[in-house]
Amino acid sequence: MNQCVRDSGGQGGIVSGIGQSGSLGVILRKNNPDDVQCNEEPQTYGRDACAQLLLSLPAVVQPRRIFGAYAVRAAGQRVDELIPSYYANDPPYHQCRIGIWPMDEEEVMTIVDTASWFEVWQAATALVGMCARRGLSGDFLNFGTNRGLRITLDDNSDPILENAPPGANVTVVHLPVDGQGKKNETTAVAK
Repeated sequence: MNQCVRDSGGQGGIVSGIGQSGSLGVILRKNNPDDVQCNEEPQTYGRDACAQLLLSLPAVVQPRRIFGAYAVRAAGQRVDELIPSYYANDPPYHQCRIGIWPMDEEEVMTIVDTASWFEVWQAATALVGMCARRGLSGDFLNFGTNRGLRITLDDNSDPILENAPPGANVTVVHLPVDGQGKKNETTAVAK
């Protein structure tokens, strides 16, 4: 830990092979608090809903995923995860959701960037820790390899297509609470 935090100037790193069975690892990553912006509009979610959402998100380091617009996939380019998209749990923990959007909303039809699900989980964890615990929504800015994505966190109360530009395909993914079920994914077009 000292090498990853103190000796490397706080760049972070990976410590693995710890614990009794040697199967535990810790990843430390430098976070820029300026990338997290909490919005001052109060939200109605409870801590349990956001904590459950963090438990339901896949938190795998590899492989990196290609996040991109529906139109990019339709044009034949590889896209692993469609954006803009929202992720939430099924009831009773549905009051907290994260969204993955382009930084520049004008790129909603053309955006392509890469990230791992672990990085999405890290950003969501920062948003829950810095914003949701104070009852606020928030944005994690400049996300992804090319810093072209933003992660949003809110209380899942406004309609999903309300903030999307006309013609954008918005994907909604419902994650099973117990991790045993199947995720349910639907896509709708904003008008």
